[in-house]
Amino acid sequence: MKYITKAELISMGACSTGFKRFIEQTSDTDEPVLISSLFNGKNTVPDLIWLSGKVCTVEKIKKFARDIALVNIELIKPLCSEQDYELTLNFLKTGDDANRAAIAAAITADASTYADADAAYAVHHAAHTVSAYITVDVTRAVARVVTSVARAGKVDFTPYLEELFS
Repeated sequence: MKYITKAELISMGACSTGFKRFIEQTSDTDEPVLISSLFNGKNTVPDLIWLSGKVCTVEKIKKFARDIALVNIELIKPLCSEQDYELTLNFLKTGDDANRAAIAAAITADASTYADADAAYAVHHAAHTVSAYITVDVTRAVARVVTSVARAGKVDFTPYLEELFS
């Protein structure tokens, strides 16, 4: 597991609100803090995603995003073709984007069918974000994925964060 200190957060340019939450949660210690001790505390999942962009490899962050996008993926199954669902599912499970154009087309196909299914739309948006945006700004894309998945229902991000920061 990884550790972080107040001084490291300052040198990384942590935002003032996230830094204040860190100070509050850690009783203003100058000692290294186990990152996992921040889970489900004052620091938010977006705070931790920002931190992951500073201390984790891009590949770990991408896997985290794909895993999160898979949380409620079955919600889109009745709203797309079996082939599009399988293509999307395979991409999210493996990260193999050799067929990026086909994957993007599958994920964005028939987006209008999601209009009456808010949770399914959120899952669709998460999958689309992973496919379309993750190579541009990884931590921003991951934040969008987390927001979309959370919109689809209550999610405990702890096991995913544990794997990300391991």
